[in-house]
Amino acid sequence: MAVNLVDVESAITAIQEGGQGFTLDGFTYTAGNLDALRKLRDTLKREESRETGARPLFRRFKLTGASYGSTNTDTDIVRTVT
Repeated sequence: MAVNLVDVESAITAIQEGGQGFTLDGFTYTAGNLDALRKLRDTLKREESRETGARPLFRRFKLTGASYGSTNTDTDIVRTVT
């Protein structure tokens, strides 16, 4: 059985709503490994976006740290996603 995005989101919802665990493709996930489910969900979303071509052209992210001559240490950058 292949894991799909709908099943992963259902597992996350069930655990967040107080479920003790959720079995998905032979693995039992609990609140303790909710982070693993979220990472799996993000991976599946990225794969789906690549397959459908629905990825955004630009993605916003922040650079913090060294300012390289500027007094502003937080800089918004828009990067072209390739």
